[in-house]
Amino acid sequence: MNHLPGLDLLRAIAIVWVMLFHSFLVGGLGADFTWLSRFGWAGVDIFFVLSGFLIGSQVLQQLQRNGSVSLSGFYARRAWRILPAFAVVLALYVAFPALREVPGLQPWWQFATFTMNLLIDYERNAAFSHAWSLCVEEHFYLVFPLLAWALSRRCSVPRLLLSARP
Repeated sequence: MNHLPGLDLLRAIAIVWVMLFHSFLVGGLGADFTWLSRFGWAGVDIFFVLSGFLIGSQVLQQLQRNGSVSLSGFYARRAWRILPAFAVVLALYVAFPALREVPGLQPWWQFATFTMNLLIDYERNAAFSHAWSLCVEEHFYLVFPLLAWALSRRCSVPRLLLSARP
C-alpha cells in the first residue's frame, strides 16, 4: 500500500485529542476544556478507523494478490509489534502496585487474554483500564483476517458460472 500522508495527519490529530482528553481528566487543562469530557472518545474512534483501514487493507491486498493470506505471518507481525511492550507494562503493574494510577487492577490473566474489556469492574479495578482499546484492537486482529479469508472462499455467482462452463 502506498504511504498516505493524510493518514499521518489524522493520526497526529487523534494522538493530540486523546492526550488532551486524558490531561483534562486528571485536571491538567482547566474548565475551558470541559468540552473534551463529552468528545474525548473521538480520538480513540479515529485510531480504530485508521487501524481497521490499514490492517484491513494489508489483509485484503494479500488476498487479492495471492488468493490467500498467511495467517501465521499476519499474527506473528501483530504479536511482535504489540505484545512485548504490553507484556512489560502488565508485568510492572502486577509486580509493582505503586506504579498504578489507581489501586484496583483486574486479574492479570484478563489482560493477557485480552478479555479485560469484557469483564472489567471499573468501580473497583480502574488501573490500566485504558487497555480496553488494545483488547478491542486485538479482537479485530483475531477475527478480521479469518473472516476475510473465509469470505474469499465463498462461492460467488460469477465463479460458479465460470466453473459450470463446458
